[in-house]
Amino acid sequence: MPSSICQRASGMERAYTPHHTGGMRVLAVGAHPDDVEFHCGGTLLLYRLGGHDVTVCVATNGDKGSKRIPPGELAAIRQGEAREAAARLGAELIWLGFEDGALQEGLAERMAFIEAVRKARPDVVLAHDPDDYHPDHRASARLVRDALFLATVPHVHTESPALESTPSLYWMDTGAAAFQPTDYVDVTDVYAEKEELLALHRSQWEWISDHSGVEIAEPMRVTNRFRGMACGVRYAEAFRREWLAAGGSAVRLLP
Repeated sequence: MPSSICQRASGMERAYTPHHTGGMRVLAVGAHPDDVEFHCGGTLLLYRLGGHDVTVCVATNGDKGSKRIPPGELAAIRQGEAREAAARLGAELIWLGFEDGALQEGLAERMAFIEAVRKARPDVVLAHDPDDYHPDHRASARLVRDALFLATVPHVHTESPALESTPSLYWMDTGAAAFQPTDYVDVTDVYAEKEELLALHRSQWEWISDHSGVEIAEPMRVTNRFRGMACGVRYAEAFRREWLAAGGSAVRLLP
């Protein structure tokens, strides 16, 4: 992989030392079940292969993603699919369970996101871009950004203790022309397994085909191939670093 492009560093090139023993802790936040697998599944597989701990947080229950399955039944199915995918990945799952298509930026949602961040205690966070197409994605992005600061404030009380420092934040690729990556990750070696992770969300096969007219993995495959062409590899995932005023490492924390 060309280190000058696909491993483009934001800031200084040096080894990163986590604030705890062992490898890094990684938190990936998706608005819906299957979002994380789609947008950063290859990167998460590489983190796990590198011995790092991964937590997947899913904000909504995905209960709108079908024409045929009733919402209550679908939510249970999608939670099961998310658990299966997390188990295959070797990741912990945090399921927030908010209503699909109705994610708000209220106090209840904010506190849930703060607790998720504190529970995962990440060094690095991967999340939806604030300019993504779906309203739940955009709300999730803003909730994540707000939670990363508030998770360090001790007098903001949740079940888990406050963080000592703010994690680094990377926005996930929207797949749109307006998205300008700062970093790429070569996922060629794990791309087939990434498609297998996405395929575990079986309830979405029919829905994506009916709603969007494509096979479930096709948009992901095209996007990852396009990003790979941009940095000289077969398949790549793209990210945009968000520089938080309150902290975050100067070192690139992507694989």
